[in-house]
Amino acid sequence: MARNRRNKTQVNAKNNTPSVENEEPVSISLRIPGRAARSARLCANDIGISFNGLICIALADYLHSKGYSVHSV
Repeated sequence: MARNRRNKTQVNAKNNTPSVENEEPVSISLRIPGRAARSARLCANDIGISFNGLICIALADYLHSKGYSVHSV
């Protein structure tokens, strides 16, 4: 795999898809509009996961749809 030093991604030589290196969990703050936050909390509660878990799954799905390889959620 080739390494891109600028954004710490690796590109798989076989299919040229970027792969983010495994890193420790990071704590960040997000601003989510009220309606979206309420809907997300209801959805997370309905399916039995945490709000954080829902955000992680949604982010992983989005990154995967853009061609990034996400190894852990």
